[in-house]
Amino acid sequence: MVPVLAMAVFLKRKFLNLGHYLQVAVGAVLANLPILIFDAKQGFSMLKSIIVWIPYRIAGFLGLYPKNNLSAESFRGSLAVTNEFFGKIFVLNERLWIVATLVFLLLAVIFVRKNYRKLFRDYGIFVIFLSLASVLSGVFIHGAPPIHYFLPLFSIPPVFIGIIAEKSKSRLWLVIFLFLFAFNLQGFFGHYIFYSPVKEATQEPPFVPFKLQTEIARYIVSDAKGEKFALRRVGFWDQFSEEYSQNYRYLLWYFGNEPTAEAKTSYTIYDDVSRLPLGSKNVEWFNNVAVVKRQQK
Repeated sequence: MVPVLAMAVFLKRKFLNLGHYLQVAVGAVLANLPILIFDAKQGFSMLKSIIVWIPYRIAGFLGLYPKNNLSAESFRGSLAVTNEFFGKIFVLNERLWIVATLVFLLLAVIFVRKNYRKLFRDYGIFVIFLSLASVLSGVFIHGAPPIHYFLPLFSIPPVFIGIIAEKSKSRLWLVIFLFLFAFNLQGFFGHYIFYSPVKEATQEPPFVPFKLQTEIARYIVSDAKGEKFALRRVGFWDQFSEEYSQNYRYLLWYFGNEPTAEAKTSYTIYDDVSRLPLGSKNVEWFNNVAVVKRQQK
């Protein structure tokens, strides 16, 4: 949201005074105070990375740097993840994501054409479209990023549709909302809802149910008996920070024993058991997820 804030301040600079700038600064600091404190303890490594990341990505996108260059493959990947995000917002059926995405974008274009002059006067709508433009630009500059890059937009599409429905004052929107609710209701009993009573992990789509994660975390805390331990994870998206084990780490902290980097005992969670080495010892099975305990001497 930093680009959105910077652009909003720049475009509205004629109407802002020193007091406004101070309010923006205080609001930005307070809203992000926990992460700023954490980053300060790490020598502001995250802030430094962001400062370097933005020009690095833009330079690559423009072909000025031999990485992250725009290509047909990265463009298709960006389109795919964009379609997944907007599609999932409205419908759970993957085959209808493209329909939901196109309808949403069409409504956005129509709304802009009809209300172009109001965009800069209505601050709420202005921020909504600035957010859309900023994040979508970042997605294509990055090139096929993971879907969590869309997190700043999570509430934007429903709010935008609500604005259109309120302005149109048509009962047709009530019918549309009821239809979407009824159509998506089947998803609450489907396989891939995070809190559903599903017992097994899947690789396609990548999914480990919350109940299974909780069971694994409880086992590790119980088995560790209050001793320090390290945590590793093998599975989808483990190329990301901490091997994409943050869900497990949070649960382990919640249950009273957070993993540390330096410990003689380690637990490796295999969400993808096809990568479990043959002949592994000290393996505990939780349906189709394995946990391997290793002890250094």
